[in-house]
Amino acid sequence: MAIEALSKSCLPSSIHCGRRPSVPLSKHPRPSSSSFSSFAAVATTEGNMRISCMNSNTKEQLLVDRRSANYMPSVWDYNFVKSLSADYAEERYMERVQRMKEEVKCTLEKENNLLAKLEFIDAIQRLGLQYHFDNEIKTALQVIQNDSYDARFSNDLHSTALRFRLLRQHGYDVSQDVFESFMDKMSGFKVSLVEDVKGLLSLYEASFHGLEGESLVDEAKAFTCKHLNLLNLEGGIISSCMGKNKPCLGIAYPLETQ
Repeated sequence: MAIEALSKSCLPSSIHCGRRPSVPLSKHPRPSSSSFSSFAAVATTEGNMRISCMNSNTKEQLLVDRRSANYMPSVWDYNFVKSLSADYAEERYMERVQRMKEEVKCTLEKENNLLAKLEFIDAIQRLGLQYHFDNEIKTALQVIQNDSYDARFSNDLHSTALRFRLLRQHGYDVSQDVFESFMDKMSGFKVSLVEDVKGLLSLYEASFHGLEGESLVDEAKAFTCKHLNLLNLEGGIISSCMGKNKPCLGIAYPLETQ
């Protein structure tokens, strides 16, 4: 109602009464800025167009003042960044990098001990250098996958868990049944495994690569988490960082899941 009253006071009667104006709007004298500064067209529910005027005070109220954070200009301008240099980009360092990469590739190809090869691949991944040796790692894991029988993998928890985790990480199909040799007749993990701290840690990390419905892998996670929490090594890393109910962050969240 207020808008209609305002429009009637600002426009000719022929407009707000619904009749076409006899004189085009452009020929009407331009209103002064003190009364109003612009027209606003508003569509009504009946389909008609209602024109109203908006004064300058109303327009000023609609403007939102934006606060300035007054940030200081960055010292990292383009010229400064271009002026930086790295000594290790020199040719002699690049040649050393290439030589070391070739040594790593050669070690991956010539290593015949499957456990040593798995631990070498694991070390490369933990150092974040996997992208340099993707093809070599893929070839080595394919050989390990094909050589399914190895006495060490059936008797050593660390070897079995490490093989399971690395193959699962790279998309190979590995059955959870590889851990059955470490189960007792009560369908639980053998109590003697508690003394194998390295094997427990490897099994704990491997348990994060289980699939839905793999109860044996879930049991492995519960078993290792329980005994790693109960494990008390005086002056050791585990006892210093483990709380009452939770293992330290390095154990609770393995590197592969972060």
